[in-house]
Amino acid sequence: MVDNVAHFESHCYTSSKLNMQSGLPQDVKEEILGHLHDEKQALRACSLASHCFLVPCQKRLFWRVILLPPRVTGHPDARKFKKLLQCSPHLGQYVRYLEIFPYSSIINFMCANELDWLSEDESLAFCLPLLVHLRGLAISFYRGSYPYEANYRASLASMEKNGLLPALRELLRLPSLMGLDVQRLPLELFSSCGSNIKDLAVKLPKIDGTLNSSNCLLRPESFEFMAHQGDTTTLEALESYVDLSGLQKLCARVDDEIGHTQVWRIIQKCLPTLQELVLSSSLNPDLPIRDPFHWDELSMLKLLDVRMQSQYSLLDNSCCRWLLKCLEMISSTDAGSHLVNLSFQVNYKLDVAGTKHAPFFKELSEVLRWRKRFPHLNKVYLRIVQDAKSRSDLLDRQELDIIPTVKELVGSSACPPVFEVSSVSVIGKGPSAVAYNAD
Repeated sequence: MVDNVAHFESHCYTSSKLNMQSGLPQDVKEEILGHLHDEKQALRACSLASHCFLVPCQKRLFWRVILLPPRVTGHPDARKFKKLLQCSPHLGQYVRYLEIFPYSSIINFMCANELDWLSEDESLAFCLPLLVHLRGLAISFYRGSYPYEANYRASLASMEKNGLLPALRELLRLPSLMGLDVQRLPLELFSSCGSNIKDLAVKLPKIDGTLNSSNCLLRPESFEFMAHQGDTTTLEALESYVDLSGLQKLCARVDDEIGHTQVWRIIQKCLPTLQELVLSSSLNPDLPIRDPFHWDELSMLKLLDVRMQSQYSLLDNSCCRWLLKCLEMISSTDAGSHLVNLSFQVNYKLDVAGTKHAPFFKELSEVLRWRKRFPHLNKVYLRIVQDAKSRSDLLDRQELDIIPTVKELVGSSACPPVFEVSSVSVIGKGPSAVAYNAD
């Protein structure tokens, strides 16, 4: 606590000193203030210390705005934001990124016990038109209380009436807006998006709405997509509004074989341009046999990030075989000639002796150090998630920590690639899970 006070007083002293040095150029002062972008208390103090600090500090304080549901004590919400903008409307032009959450906590999200505040709120309709230089928007329309289509439609009708949807349509047309992260966004709003959006993230179990003809106004360079289990309509609906042929980066989370097939459909559209692929997968043990990906066709890939989810562990041989098969296919043609970074995350159960994993890491190292096949590969990141039932279970089983063994297996070399091995231990499952860094 004392250190924090001393740190805060130091910033205040710096502010006063800069104020006295009137000959110091304004851009130099702003450069110094730029180092305080994460220190909100210090920025508030500096804004009061001198008039010349006011605008630079306000720009940094309102650079990113996060709005939570009302009645969340101590956190900003749309009503408070509206009152602020009514007094100082110029602050809206400083907001670059806006995040709107329907839930105040992960517990409320899981239990669906938050009020449907977006359909009742009238403040956002006032605030959004003032954000004239917004660059990124994240908003979720998903609620656990929408089990039926009628409930969802009724909520959207209320948002139309309170002005939220009309305000969103105008906001999505902003020339400055380049990033959009949405969950269960009404489908018709995609037709309001401008062609300037380059980063698009769609996280939703199902897109609702009526398909209309569109000219594919959205042509993102980066696309994040969550393929819901068994869902075959979401991607088809999106493609009526989004042109994915020029993607440079694709992040996808898939739960089943159908999801893998959908992701491969996306990849096929952007094979000549795709440089980064982040794949989070609940891999089925049988999938290596039926994997729809043609890895040897990814000729421009520079970054591959594979994250195996918790259903399977490091000791499931199918996961290891699948990754090695992918790498062998990538390296067999020109696909491997551009790969620069590889990341791989997998689970490891602490209640199993850690000896069976040795052949996998040794073979992985041998494959990746073949310079003729991976001439530009510089770094390999291996992250291992170790599962434990309790904190005491984790402490009792420290002797099973596989990190030293993995580091020994992959070896060290003066020549690239460089292997970076890390781990995190997760105790419990679901919302109550707790993570501990193990490296």
